[in-house]
Amino acid sequence: MGGFWTDDIVETAGANQNGFFGQVKQPAPFPAKLVVVPLLQTIKEGHLVLDPFHGSGTTGDVATAYGRKYVGYDVKVYA
Repeated sequence: MGGFWTDDIVETAGANQNGFFGQVKQPAPFPAKLVVVPLLQTIKEGHLVLDPFHGSGTTGDVATAYGRKYVGYDVKVYA
C-alpha cells in the first residue's frame, strides 16, 4: 500500500542547483513535488502564498502552476 508520504519524494536535487532564473547556484534546493500536497491542502486557488525563504523559487513555481498568487523574498540578493 503506497501513499504520497511513502513515495520517494525527497530525492537528491543536487547541492549546487541553479538558482531562480538560472543565475546563481542555490545551496539547498528541494523537489517541487514536496510542495504540492501542503500547498493544495492549505491555500485556496487565487489566494496568496508568501515565501520568506525564496531560494531557488521552487515554492513559487508550484504556487503559480496551481493557480495561487506568489510573493517570495530572501536575505540573499541572488534569490
